[in-house]
Amino acid sequence: MKVMIVEDEDNIREGLYQLIDWNEEGFDAPILCATAIEALQILEQESVDLIFTDIFMPILSGLEFAKMVKNMNPKLSIVILSGHERFELAQEALELGVKRYLLKPILPDELIKVVREVYQEIKDQMKIRDWIAIAEYKLSAYLPVIQNQIWYDLINGSIDPLDLIEKRAKAAEIRIHYNKYVCLMIRYLKQQESELQLTTKVAIRQIIAEIFGPEFIYALDYEQMELVIVNKKMQDSFLELLIKSIDQNLGISVCIGVGRAYEQIQQLPKSVNEALVAVKSVRSTGDALIIRFDDIVHWKEQQKEYPYALEKRIIDQIRFREDINVNDLNLFFDTVLPPGNSLEDAKLMLLQFVTEIYRLANEYSIKELPAFKETEAVIGALEAVDTFILRMLEQFMKEKQNSNRRYVAVMIERTKEFIKKEYRNTELSVTYLAEKIHVTPNYLSRIFTNETGQNFTEYLTLTRMNAAQDMLLHTNMKSYLIAYEVGYNNPNYFSALFKKYTGMSPREYREKNDNKKI
Repeated sequence: MKVMIVEDEDNIREGLYQLIDWNEEGFDAPILCATAIEALQILEQESVDLIFTDIFMPILSGLEFAKMVKNMNPKLSIVILSGHERFELAQEALELGVKRYLLKPILPDELIKVVREVYQEIKDQMKIRDWIAIAEYKLSAYLPVIQNQIWYDLINGSIDPLDLIEKRAKAAEIRIHYNKYVCLMIRYLKQQESELQLTTKVAIRQIIAEIFGPEFIYALDYEQMELVIVNKKMQDSFLELLIKSIDQNLGISVCIGVGRAYEQIQQLPKSVNEALVAVKSVRSTGDALIIRFDDIVHWKEQQKEYPYALEKRIIDQIRFREDINVNDLNLFFDTVLPPGNSLEDAKLMLLQFVTEIYRLANEYSIKELPAFKETEAVIGALEAVDTFILRMLEQFMKEKQNSNRRYVAVMIERTKEFIKKEYRNTELSVTYLAEKIHVTPNYLSRIFTNETGQNFTEYLTLTRMNAAQDMLLHTNMKSYLIAYEVGYNNPNYFSALFKKYTGMSPREYREKNDNKKI
């Protein structure tokens, strides 16, 4: 947790910092501020959990500061420090929602007692908020839809770490703890998945659940196929029975690709990818209808191993960079293509690689890539396949960059529009706007600064100062009313900021410009 100490007297401020071991009490090293204005500027950029503030300070008193902070974040805990035992001050502080009112000088035992009490109160509030969040999450959408999305996120590797997986799974009433996780990919050999009626898909899943029994975990649509997750290695007899039952009951021919078994749920994407590679290797109904990934990676013992580390490096470049290292890509092709591997092994390796690219394209909602069948045909022929994949990746990166630029431009424009419309709102902050735009405060703050050259607080303050200057020039409003009009509850704070930005007080600014008019 984070704590802030706001005290204008240096010796007291430093004394509170040194008085106890803050880390031992569950807090980071305190943020020290000499004035309330300095503290407010920090709070607009950074969140804290607990504030200790002196009651008597220049420009902005501790009570005024506490009121402004509570307006910004009602849940923030505040402790007032005072050298005066005055009932009315203590009463006013408690009415503002201040946690404690401490009299100076403060002893170590007294400070530790208060810190521990407030720490526990904050923890209790966090628990309550967590419970409420879980309840709201359950009520926010139809439960099967939520469950389906969570499984999609799991198989795409979009949820991490384990504690986050467990929280989301618990909220959606999903059991995720099994001994093994194995993915099966069921591919329709004659019909397209899009041609199947919903009732037919439901019937297929009923057959799957009936045959696999307690080993069945979940099933969902995946790239026009049926992805099935089970909790153990399935014997061929079960898979053969499944193929036969679907054919006899529904007249649908299928083949099955089987991924490896993994012990951790975070490894689901690996099993999905392996099942996908396996099922894509079935070319016709004349081939074997059950293909295990282990069966098609015999090069691990007989030939060169698949270059997983190199693939990961390239995939990371696709994810996190604006371009791909062509040398890495050429090294990949040199590693997998003949004469280093047989024709069939090279095809399987390339198929595994492009399958990962298509999975990423699905994750980023990129549609402008060659159809998978076209890519399969190029890989099958092994003619200029390296050039084809390079062009495909160039198109991927171009679409990703365009999408990112469009998204950022729209987000910045929306942020500016919100500021223009709501700068009068005293609660306007980067956190408030981030919720409106559906991004995290840190992300919005960083992107806004990168794109505009100003941080959020500077831009908001400049907008408010420009509006205040306009009102001073074109209205007869008092400066304290203008302060409220442009989003400041405290006229003294407004005046201090105005002078910082213009070099003049509001009154001096008005008088100077009135003289110019004459």
